Amino acid sequence: MSAIALGDSKKALIPFSIYMILGGAILYNSQWAGDSVWMQFFAGGVLGLTMAHFVVDAHAWRLSMPVQREFVLKRLT
Repeated sequence: MSAIALGDSKKALIPFSIYMILGGAILYNSQWAGDSVWMQFFAGGVLGLTMAHFVVDAHAWRLSMPVQREFVLKRLT
């Protein structure tokens, strides 16, 4: 999605890399939290937001529709 927003897949590599590194650091450090209620709350919130994102995204993008498919392909090439 960052490639579509920026209009260039090479420019999108930097924000994607940053998000992957930060996400990996959070997941790596979460093992030290143990059974913390806050960590369980955070993990559940992230899971819920991810699931909601895919439900909303499925209706928003609808890549089976020619208009949306053309928009995405135009931004990536």
